[in-house]
Amino acid sequence: MSAESALLMAKAEGLHLLRACTKSGYKGVAHNATSKSHPFVAKTQLATSASRSHHLGCFATAEEVLAPHADFAQSFPPPPPP
Repeated sequence: MSAESALLMAKAEGLHLLRACTKSGYKGVAHNATSKSHPFVAKTQLATSASRSHHLGCFATAEEVLAPHADFAQSFPPPPPP
């Protein structure tokens, strides 16, 4: 999937990632220069567990992370208000 088609699909579904000043351009997405086919690695953390990160996979473009990231986030309820 190209970066443009991933962004169009995500926009249609109302998904977005937080922008960051990193090589990938997104928070939670790292660039792994040793992998040529899937150089973008996605991890996320639950709001209730600051010490545990969850590996979401490796992707060809940073924008491909949108769908798995949204699926992961929807599988957990939001934390209760303080």
